[in-house]
Amino acid sequence: MSRPIATTALAVALLACEGAPTEMTPPPAPAESRVERGTAGEDFQQFQQDSGYPHSVEEYDQLPGYLQCGTACGREPTSGEQQRAHLCERGSIDPSEC
Repeated sequence: MSRPIATTALAVALLACEGAPTEMTPPPAPAESRVERGTAGEDFQQFQQDSGYPHSVEEYDQLPGYLQCGTACGREPTSGEQQRAHLCERGSIDPSEC
Protein backbone atom coordinates (compact mmCIF):
# COMPACT_ATOMS: atom_id res chain seq x y z
CA MET A 1 0.00 0.00 0.00
CA SER A 2 1.51 3.30 -0.97
CA ARG A 3 1.81 6.11 1.51
CA PRO A 4 -0.98 8.38 0.07
CA ILE A 5 -3.47 5.50 0.12
CA ALA A 6 -2.46 4.49 3.66
CA THR A 7 -2.81 8.09 4.81
CA THR A 8 -6.25 8.34 3.20
CA ALA A 9 -7.33 5.05 4.75
CA LEU A 10 -6.21 6.25 8.18
CA ALA A 11 -8.05 9.56 7.75
CA VAL A 12 -11.26 7.74 6.78
CA ALA A 13 -10.91 5.41 9.78
CA LEU A 14 -10.40 8.32 12.15
CA LEU A 15 -13.42 10.17 10.77
CA ALA A 16 -15.54 7.08 11.33
CA CYS A 17 -14.69 7.09 15.05
CA GLU A 18 -17.25 8.16 17.62
CA GLY A 19 -16.96 11.84 18.42
CA ALA A 20 -15.12 12.69 15.21
CA PRO A 21 -15.98 16.10 13.78
CA THR A 22 -18.68 15.98 11.12
CA GLU A 23 -17.41 19.02 9.29
CA MET A 24 -13.95 20.44 9.01
CA THR A 25 -13.65 23.95 10.37
CA PRO A 26 -10.46 25.88 10.96
CA PRO A 27 -9.41 26.33 14.58
CA PRO A 28 -10.44 29.62 16.18
CA ALA A 29 -7.98 32.47 16.08
CA PRO A 30 -5.96 32.74 19.30
CA ALA A 31 -7.60 35.04 21.77
CA GLU A 32 -5.61 37.82 23.30
CA SER A 33 -4.37 37.03 26.75
CA ARG A 34 -6.46 38.25 29.67
CA VAL A 35 -3.33 38.75 31.74
CA GLU A 36 -2.99 42.45 32.37
CA ARG A 37 0.38 44.02 31.69
CA GLY A 38 2.03 45.73 34.64
CA THR A 39 -0.71 45.00 37.17
CA ALA A 40 -1.88 41.60 38.31
CA GLY A 41 -5.51 40.86 39.04
CA GLU A 42 -6.52 39.99 42.58
CA ASP A 43 -7.01 36.30 41.67
CA PHE A 44 -3.52 36.06 40.20
CA GLN A 45 -1.90 37.78 43.19
CA GLN A 46 -3.82 35.62 45.66
CA PHE A 47 -2.89 32.43 43.81
CA GLN A 48 0.75 33.53 43.70
CA GLN A 49 0.79 34.16 47.46
CA ASP A 50 -1.07 30.99 48.43
CA SER A 51 0.80 28.58 46.18
CA GLY A 52 4.20 30.15 45.73
CA TYR A 53 3.63 30.31 41.94
CA PRO A 54 7.06 31.48 40.73
CA HIS A 55 6.05 33.28 37.52
CA SER A 56 5.09 36.93 37.25
CA VAL A 57 2.17 38.37 35.36
CA GLU A 58 4.63 40.08 33.00
CA GLU A 59 6.10 36.76 31.82
CA TYR A 60 2.78 34.86 31.73
CA ASP A 61 2.17 35.24 27.97
CA GLN A 62 5.58 33.77 27.15
CA LEU A 63 5.18 30.70 29.37
CA PRO A 64 4.44 27.34 27.74
CA GLY A 65 0.90 26.18 28.48
CA TYR A 66 1.94 23.56 31.02
CA LEU A 67 3.47 26.29 33.21
CA GLN A 68 0.44 28.59 33.10
CA CYS A 69 -1.88 28.51 36.09
CA GLY A 70 -5.15 28.70 34.12
CA THR A 71 -8.41 28.95 36.04
CA ALA A 72 -6.58 28.45 39.36
CA CYS A 73 -5.38 32.04 39.12
CA GLY A 74 -8.36 33.58 37.35
CA ARG A 75 -7.10 33.17 33.77
CA GLU A 76 -8.34 31.28 30.72
CA PRO A 77 -8.37 27.48 31.07
CA THR A 78 -5.19 25.69 30.06
CA SER A 79 -5.29 23.06 27.33
CA GLY A 80 -5.11 20.39 30.02
CA GLU A 81 -8.15 21.85 31.79
CA GLN A 82 -10.03 21.93 28.48
CA GLN A 83 -9.10 18.32 27.72
CA ARG A 84 -10.22 17.20 31.17
CA ALA A 85 -13.56 19.02 30.78
CA HIS A 86 -14.09 17.30 27.42
CA LEU A 87 -13.36 13.88 28.92
CA CYS A 88 -15.75 14.61 31.78
CA GLU A 89 -18.49 15.60 29.31
CA ARG A 90 -17.97 12.35 27.37
CA GLY A 91 -18.10 10.30 30.56
CA SER A 92 -14.56 9.05 30.09
CA ILE A 93 -13.58 10.20 33.59
CA ASP A 94 -15.37 9.21 36.78
CA PRO A 95 -17.81 12.06 37.60
CA SER A 96 -16.47 12.25 41.16
CA GLU A 97 -13.12 13.33 39.70
CA CYS A 98 -14.53 16.02 37.41
